[in-house]
Amino acid sequence: MEAWSEDGGAIDISEYRAMQQPIDPEQNAARLYRRAFAVLQEFTLKQGELILQGTDDDFMRSMLADHAATMADIRRAARRPACDWEIEYPSGLVTVLSYASPGRLAAELLRAEARFSALDGDRMAAVESLEDGLLLARHLSRDRSWWCAMVDAMITIELLQDVESLFTRDAMPPSQIALLLEDREWREDVRQASLFEGMNGLSHIWLDAAAWQSLEDRLKEQGQWLDASQQTVRDLTLNTTRPKRGELFDWRMEQQIVAFLNVVQQRAEWCGQPYHEVAENPPDPPLLIDTLAWSLAPDPERAVSFSNCAASMSALACLAFELRGYKSEHGEYPDPATYKTPIDPYDGRPIRYERMGDGFVLRSDAEVDGTNANWRWER
Repeated sequence: MEAWSEDGGAIDISEYRAMQQPIDPEQNAARLYRRAFAVLQEFTLKQGELILQGTDDDFMRSMLADHAATMADIRRAARRPACDWEIEYPSGLVTVLSYASPGRLAAELLRAEARFSALDGDRMAAVESLEDGLLLARHLSRDRSWWCAMVDAMITIELLQDVESLFTRDAMPPSQIALLLEDREWREDVRQASLFEGMNGLSHIWLDAAAWQSLEDRLKEQGQWLDASQQTVRDLTLNTTRPKRGELFDWRMEQQIVAFLNVVQQRAEWCGQPYHEVAENPPDPPLLIDTLAWSLAPDPERAVSFSNCAASMSALACLAFELRGYKSEHGEYPDPATYKTPIDPYDGRPIRYERMGDGFVLRSDAEVDGTNANWRWER
């Protein structure tokens, strides 16, 4: 079993026990969400693909039900942040996702639970998912992606139920959600993190008119701006717009909007998040701009490419885990000229491994919409 170390890496939990040092709540919280993501990985990847292909939610609902017992364990552990966890998960998935952001893992867990609770008409359970997440927010307060994850989950509930319930002062549940949503500084921080750090999900809905104008200008420069029929999407996502009750729910039922609600995250993940790891303070990524334009004009045929490189992405992640372990043991990464890499499932050739500064880059010919499935790690 693994924990989240001070430098953001994964370490074996037995090391802590051997040193007889207790695991603090923040490390517990980080492990919680990494494990949660591992369990939900298959479900999450299938979700975007099947919705784009016009499949209804029955299959995804059954997948979530298969993981219900594990998520129940996670929820119980979340209420006991100092506990000594003994929850077991598929080791392969844990290895693949061992370096993903705790905030992103939280987003997956919360979004999956909230989405299906809302689809089932159980609003109380959906809000409870958010409140459970807020219970652990203090442990991840230094991870800005956590706050983006919370907003993603809140917006998911808002769109699936009624548009005003979480954003109208007199209709808010008596919970910490209300306090967060009324905090202007927090909202601005989420907006900035969403725009400049390229967080997945629907956080960009919080962009105001000025931010949208900036995005519009950049999209026009790239020849990716929306046509007239898609202008409604832009108008409804302006922070200054407040649709009437039920209006947005009807709007999202169209196929284009269903894709809008689900593809952004899939597109971002496959084009580099969370597999494309970067040093702190990454540059403003063009990925968000491309993701936004693509998700507003979805092409169902592109969903096929999601599954084409899944095995390659997993192979790259496992190799990255192996290389970082090698450096921990030997003090440096192996020589690319002599290091034998595993076979890329996509084309049957060895994965390409290159040293890069203090890190490395792994390359595959597997593609999603013209973007190769690469893994980069640097400090």
